[in-house]
Amino acid sequence: YSQLTLETHVVVRKNMAKSHRSNKTGAQQVTSVKGVSDRNKRTFKRHKTDAKNKTKSFYKRKPKQQTPKNKTQETASAKIKKPAKADKSAIARKATPTTRKDRREERRRQRKNYSLVVQSLQLWEKLRRRDVRKAERAQILSNLILLISGHAHELALKHDTARVVQCCLKLGSPEQRTSIFTELKDHILELSKLTYSKFIVKSMLRLCTAQQRGFIISAFYNHVRRLVRHSEASYVLEAAYNNHANAQQRWRLVQEFYGPQFALFKDSEAQSLEEVFLASNPSEKATICRHMKEALLPLLERSVLKHTIVHKALLDFFLIADESSKADMIEAVREVLVLILHTKEGSKVALHCLWHGTPKDRKVIVKSMKGLVKNICKEEHGVVAMLGLFDCVDDTVLVKKALLSELCGCLEELADDQHGRHVLLYLLSPRSPKHFSPQFSALLSPGDGNKHSKKAADVRYQELLEGVSGPLGKLASAKASVWSRSNSHAPLLVQAVKSIIGDDVSPVLSLLAEEVGEEE
Repeated sequence: YSQLTLETHVVVRKNMAKSHRSNKTGAQQVTSVKGVSDRNKRTFKRHKTDAKNKTKSFYKRKPKQQTPKNKTQETASAKIKKPAKADKSAIARKATPTTRKDRREERRRQRKNYSLVVQSLQLWEKLRRRDVRKAERAQILSNLILLISGHAHELALKHDTARVVQCCLKLGSPEQRTSIFTELKDHILELSKLTYSKFIVKSMLRLCTAQQRGFIISAFYNHVRRLVRHSEASYVLEAAYNNHANAQQRWRLVQEFYGPQFALFKDSEAQSLEEVFLASNPSEKATICRHMKEALLPLLERSVLKHTIVHKALLDFFLIADESSKADMIEAVREVLVLILHTKEGSKVALHCLWHGTPKDRKVIVKSMKGLVKNICKEEHGVVAMLGLFDCVDDTVLVKKALLSELCGCLEELADDQHGRHVLLYLLSPRSPKHFSPQFSALLSPGDGNKHSKKAADVRYQELLEGVSGPLGKLASAKASVWSRSNSHAPLLVQAVKSIIGDDVSPVLSLLAEEVGEEE
């Protein structure tokens, strides 16, 4: 191969030398050199391919097997021969889980307290069945509590065994509940922030003793402002404040919105913000108002604003704030005010926003209620906000278009509802002592004469009555015979006859006359 390459280069060099020495024409010389060069290239390529093929065949050649020279050597080699090793990859494939379920089970086996979790879940499955006898259930429960004793906190943190602890609290005796509470009482805040463990805290609030319940609520002290914004712990705090805390405990929880000093030092003798703190220290009013404003403005989100403790803090703010601070808070809360009308404190906050809000604020509040008129009128506390709106909004055209048009579409449903009838009676006869108690009228009276209501009250009520007079007269004509025999509907029918404007009342009177004639 090397010799051939060398000869090729020698021929090329000789031809090039001859071309320089010869006196031939340039075209003939180039043709002769080109012919020799192409021929040499083809030869080189062919020899190169042959060399590669020989190299491949050399490496692919199998080694020759040495045959033993005699039988003695064959026997010796057979004795020395080692047994074949097992295929480790095959064993690994058999030991490795193949399905997803097997892999998940293998991961569970490697976790801490795997056997404890499996045993507790097996007992829980038996315990939760309805066909288990009482004596057998008591025995299973005793075994389960004995099994989880000392591990209640670890099991409460897991999503599957949290239900086991919750079931033990539900079915256990007071002594058994106390044993579980003793293990978990130092981890109340941690459990309240977890998706599944929060139900254990809510079960303890509902099932444990009053002393234990007070300990759980006291664990929330100095953490209220952070917990109320937590996606999981806020529901535990709401249950504790709204369903289980007494007046003193509620007051201690709300104090944390007034400033850092009230979060650290609780006043057990306090009853309200105005009564204690402002009466004894009037100079602290501006400081408390500033702290409350800073604490409440970040809480005006849809997910946070629905909690009752926030409604109470907002109401306390409106009771002590000056006009400038009230205007800032109204501007921030006016679009989501409809979310807090279902509570007593929330409806009072709505009244303050309507009384102290500008016409622009009132317009935004009215539009936010659009589409929810029926639900608001059928709620015990939502009625208060709706009637307060009728008292102070001067833009009756907007009220008719946004609210009364929707109200007229569900008149029959409102007439059959206890709270809905109050709305209809108020439109027919505002603050009548026949239909509304003095306490109810006193709740709405502070808004009379506010600086943003310029229209006379009589004119406003008359314009609102014109919006419902026709549809209400038609409904009363259709239901006159039924309403006249109903104790709950009769006052509405009588007031409709007295207050409906113009010819809308004539069909009602004729039907009532026919009913009286038939009875005679």
